[in-house]
Amino acid sequence: MIIILLVIVTLIGYFGGVYLRNRRIGNWTRGICDGLIVIILVAIIGNSTYHWGMKKVTQVQTVPLESSLSATHLSALLYRDLGTAHQERVYLYRVPGSTKPQATKTTTATWKVHTTQRSTAQLETRRQEWVYSNGWSRFLFGIANNDHELIQRHYNFKIPQTWLVLSTQQAQKLQRKLQNPAIRSQVTSQIQQQVQQSLAEAVKQQPQLTSQQRQQLIRYNQQRFQKQAYQALIK
Repeated sequence: MIIILLVIVTLIGYFGGVYLRNRRIGNWTRGICDGLIVIILVAIIGNSTYHWGMKKVTQVQTVPLESSLSATHLSALLYRDLGTAHQERVYLYRVPGSTKPQATKTTTATWKVHTTQRSTAQLETRRQEWVYSNGWSRFLFGIANNDHELIQRHYNFKIPQTWLVLSTQQAQKLQRKLQNPAIRSQVTSQIQQQVQQSLAEAVKQQPQLTSQQRQQLIRYNQQRFQKQAYQALIK
């Protein structure tokens, strides 16, 4: 609308200044229109540069995560460093129902990985953007197509302690080693032995553990020792 208003005021100023026979009225018309043109241009610059008529809002979205390595039993979050200096990093995450990992954005984006006590992983995305503060502002400046303009996006990964955080190169190295039957058998045997020892110590200290509690402890220790064994393989 503001562009249309600028065109109308410009035409009024031109035709009023040129074709009005009363020069005094014509000059006043041109002067007023010139002033309005300046005000309109300042408003356009203010909106495009300083976001006049807009406000900041933050949208938060939380989604569950599955392992980035869908074809294996490994619970892992992958990342890829960009550039020769590795100054930027892209995380590859997968949500339920998707076959391929999605990549975090690199433009105006930050990220953080938290290890939590939760048994499931999730991603919290905070998107800060500019939106018009009211309908009048949207009516005036909407032609600029800058409603919901991104300011910054923050990715907050919350993963269980049993998850691995691997680069794509580390993941490939780990998968190659686990394809070796001898290595896979050795790792499996080592994990089972550690789980049994840990369970025996826990039962010794707490004989009252129920069957359900023991199963939970076994599952937790399997994941914990598996993570340790896999970390040792990629060193």
